[in-house]
This record gives sequence, C-alpha cells and structure tokens, in this order.
Amino acid sequence: MKRLGFQIAKLIYRMIASVLIIFFINVIGGLIGFHLPINVMTVGITTALSGYGLASLMLMKILIF
Repeated sequence: MKRLGFQIAKLIYRMIASVLIIFFINVIGGLIGFHLPINVMTVGITTALSGYGLASLMLMKILIF
C-alpha cells in the first residue's frame, strides 16, 4: 500500500509539472509573437495530458476500490 501511495504522488507531481511547462510555453510564445502555433501546440499537448490524467485516475480507482 505504501508503494501505491508513492506511485500516486509521483503521478500528481508529473501532472503539476506538465501543466506548469505548458503554461510557460504559452506565455513565452505569446511574448515572442507566435500566438497561433504555440496555442495549437499547447492545446494538443493539453489534450494528450488530460487523456493521460483520466487514464491514471481510472487506474487508481480500479486499484483502490
């Protein structure tokens, strides 16, 4: 059970780090002036990460309950 908690914490830290990275990519791209390509790229990355996050939440629900 201790190992499962460690895995859940690692997933949460990864998701937080990826959201921060997407935020900074979007801000820096907006400052440079590449609004449209950066926004298209970050929407794609966010969609992929949300799918990854949903899959990990479903896996945690299956393992815990």
